[in-house]
Amino acid sequence: MPDAPPDRTHVYYQYCVYGPEGPKRDELVVRCVRRGIDIETLHVDVPPDMPLFEGTPAEREGARRAAQAIQIPMHAGLTKPQLERVASTVRSVLAGC
Repeated sequence: MPDAPPDRTHVYYQYCVYGPEGPKRDELVVRCVRRGIDIETLHVDVPPDMPLFEGTPAEREGARRAAQAIQIPMHAGLTKPQLERVASTVRSVLAGC
């Protein structure tokens, strides 16, 4: 979990992690969704690949890596048992990828 300053409370709106890349990432998402866990992928364009940024120096690999992140369900309304179910489902699916 990310650290929050002692005088703040984090809302954990999104919890993004890196999973397997390419087709295995898509398989992870599908298998989690089929088990009732709504894993999302980031739907973003990679700026270094966009014509607007052509020829400009850009940290390309970091941008491409960020586009591979997945979003694990996380919000203040989830109960501890629900969070444990999310974690155990993702772990189980990852073990099979």
